[in-house]
Amino acid sequence: MRIRLTGKTDVGLQRELNEDNFGIIEALNLVVVCDGMGGHAAGEIASQSAVDTVIRLHTDSKPPSGTETAFDLPGDFSSEGKFLTSTVRIANTRIHKNAQSKVGLSGMGTTVVAAIFHHDRISICHVGDSRGYRVKNGVLQQLTEDHSWVNELIAAGQLSREEARDFPNRNVITRALGVREKVKVDLREERVNSGDTFLLCSDGLVGCLPDEDILEIVTAGGDDLDKIADDLIAGANSGGGDDNITCALMQVLEAGEPGDDDSGFVAFTFPEESDSELQAQQVVADFLDETYVEARPVSEDADITDEFEAQRPKSRPLLRFLAIILVIIAIIYIAYAFDIGGAKEIISDWLGMT
Repeated sequence: MRIRLTGKTDVGLQRELNEDNFGIIEALNLVVVCDGMGGHAAGEIASQSAVDTVIRLHTDSKPPSGTETAFDLPGDFSSEGKFLTSTVRIANTRIHKNAQSKVGLSGMGTTVVAAIFHHDRISICHVGDSRGYRVKNGVLQQLTEDHSWVNELIAAGQLSREEARDFPNRNVITRALGVREKVKVDLREERVNSGDTFLLCSDGLVGCLPDEDILEIVTAGGDDLDKIADDLIAGANSGGGDDNITCALMQVLEAGEPGDDDSGFVAFTFPEESDSELQAQQVVADFLDETYVEARPVSEDADITDEFEAQRPKSRPLLRFLAIILVIIAIIYIAYAFDIGGAKEIISDWLGMT
């Protein structure tokens, strides 16, 4: 199986900070898209932590011994799909732990949609309202179900999809990583075919770009995935750009012929973890935090000693300089106004006013 992949993100037109993050590992045909939430850049930290967790556990981080329970999931799914689900659960544990223990990160969380291709199949894992789509034979199909209040109202027949587009609370989600100690994770697996194009995206794309426009852009772009990504982002910005916009595209260049056992898709919602699974996940999450800190070069006098503090916005040198100038001007003004230490005469002489 051969896959072409690309991904892009944009801050949009209404936000000052991009709290979306994504990651792509071409060698593994692995893609992760996350949309963070939380004040003072905490959302950006949560989404980056989720991407980091999923990717590192798939690449260079061997979990500590004795944590097999965190990865030993039941069910008739591929080992790749179950491992992807496990990494998402561990991401939840890691974000929740740091949200509870670090100043300024309380309440942070993130959505996630992640996909991995293997053995002519795709496994898609998601929590929240970031979405997965497939374009096949000129048809756009949503492969994920939003974990949101508005989607629950639609499912209950209390709201139409047309009404949902202008619903005032359409961004309220019912499931996310980091907000609770345990999390439910959805997994979908199905056969892929040559020519299929898959799209993972944050809600900043679909909130400003209707499905018919997404289909038109993907179809018109052909095999130029970078152009498709640019056009999708441009289209969302033209539609208002009221949120961060992230999209990752995956095109199946070559897949095997379907066999007799390729009978459509399977989907499942993994329930919240047992206590023993959660304990194993916490060990893995601690391991990831510790190895991340040890791997980063930190000077002896550095105040920042972990990834979360490191990702906080830094004061800009120009703003710092202007603040100092304003303080000096204020001191001079007060000294002149109240003639402190003969300041009025000194300043007047200096300005040539006497």
